[in-house]
Amino acid sequence: MPDNTLTLPCDTQPPALVSIASVELDTGLPKDTLRVWERRYGFPKPLRNTFGERAYPVEQVARLRLVQRLLQTGQRPRHIVPMELAELQALLQDTEPLAVPIKPASHGEWNELQACMQLLGQHDMHGLRQTLNQASMQRGLRACVQEVIGPLTTLVGEAWMRGDIHVYEEHLYTECVTTFLRRALGAVARDVKKSTPRILLTTLPTEPHGLGLLMAETLFALEACDCTSLGVQTPLADIVRAAESQGSDIVALSFSACLKPTHVLNTLEQLRGQLPDSVGIWVGGSNPALSHIGLDSLLVVQRLQDIPTCLALWRGSHGSSGSAALPRT
Repeated sequence: MPDNTLTLPCDTQPPALVSIASVELDTGLPKDTLRVWERRYGFPKPLRNTFGERAYPVEQVARLRLVQRLLQTGQRPRHIVPMELAELQALLQDTEPLAVPIKPASHGEWNELQACMQLLGQHDMHGLRQTLNQASMQRGLRACVQEVIGPLTTLVGEAWMRGDIHVYEEHLYTECVTTFLRRALGAVARDVKKSTPRILLTTLPTEPHGLGLLMAETLFALEACDCTSLGVQTPLADIVRAAESQGSDIVALSFSACLKPTHVLNTLEQLRGQLPDSVGIWVGGSNPALSHIGLDSLLVVQRLQDIPTCLALWRGSHGSSGSAALPRT
């Protein structure tokens, strides 16, 4: 078999490389699939790291993300894997328009999101943190998460998917917002008396993205829920053990678009079979699989704004008022 890996001239500065394991985690494309495409289609074209292992330039990783997104819409590998980045972007626009959030009713709010994107582009994390702090003080934390951080995260994710921003810039954004929300959660914990439901938050073992989970936890906490977060990538058996040990009423899971929908559905079915019927499973995120879920005792939370309504319905059916929740500022 021919080896399609690239060899750089000795005087060429090597590009930033991503290991094949990281590419698998990032895109959801198995290592074996990447190797087959390399032989069959001539793409991707990995380099070799210092250990002689396949490693990929970030530009190829961005292209693979689009390939994975198009595979989820039903496209065939033989048609799309050989395509260049611009061709993939155009096809994605035609097949599945990028999920840019609906513009806020206020023109000023839309300008605020654009200003945040500009701060990220300038790598001004101090300015971005100040903007988030100001939004929280003016609107309240709940509205800040729903109206600013939620839509802004979608914009950043789509820009990353298109290759408009680099991986490290997406990481800068994630760390900035994570720090902001964790500080806010600390303040909420001091001010709110916890009530039911008891919610266990995590992601499945193959889901590395945790920002959506943290936004949901913030809104749950503002509604006085008793929250326990396991972070990301928890094995199913440990989710079940943790739910039992914590006396959880609900297991809340977040899904990004990078996971294969069939994998999401199959794993959720396994988890449903391992948890007691009394423990609900609530899911949210951007994965297409969530629109095809039909399991009992499983609730799809379509938007962050729906969390208070879902909780009110749960409390109404379980005889809990949740009166300790903060006012809806």
